Amino acid sequence: MIPTVALGHLISSLVSFSIAWKLYRSWQKNKDSKPLNYFFKFFLLLGVNWSPLVNASPLISKNPYFLAIAHDLAIPVLYLAMAYLIIVPLQLLHWFKLKKIFYYLFILMAVAIAIINLWNFKPALSFTTDNYIYWIANIPPQVRAVTGLITPAVALTVVEFFILEGFLTRQKYFIISSLLISLGVLLMGMASVTHFLLGAPRGSFSLVALTSVLVNGGLLLILEGIYYKK
Repeated sequence: MIPTVALGHLISSLVSFSIAWKLYRSWQKNKDSKPLNYFFKFFLLLGVNWSPLVNASPLISKNPYFLAIAHDLAIPVLYLAMAYLIIVPLQLLHWFKLKKIFYYLFILMAVAIAIINLWNFKPALSFTTDNYIYWIANIPPQVRAVTGLITPAVALTVVEFFILEGFLTRQKYFIISSLLISLGVLLMGMASVTHFLLGAPRGSFSLVALTSVLVNGGLLLILEGIYYKK
């Protein structure tokens, strides 16, 4: 059986780490830039989230208990990542008090969801279709629903800000770069809806696989936006 979804997650992890490395190098040249630092940490955590230690865990072991623990930790790691993404526009707008509130709110949600997932711990379920196999953790439906709503909300907030900032500069380079990054973030928000609200609750291979396509498409657009030159 081919672990198609896990392989897609592995690609997402590698691309996320590539983006994080580029942002880290940029931040090293400008250590006073907090937005760069936050953006770097966001993609670093995304890389961890999609890695074989978490979402791509079937590449390491097929043990349903190991897979359940890895997937139970995936959503809290996602919330930790979002804690850094949501504060990027707030930092640029100088809304420092609101930035602190949102940062600690997402940290608390990550901790709370980790506790809820482990409290309701059950071994992961496996699904097979033709020659493909994938696994889904028994995560409480309320956790999936909340995550499926919060993630696209964060994505839309960041997308609107980046598009506005890009056009305010009136420079073609910044406009194209911001549009590529914004479209990438938007695709990742759509992937969250597809996965948490549609695919995973139904055990649908096609929708879960579509999630991987949307995530990787979004990450590649962001990578292009970050490397885009005049």
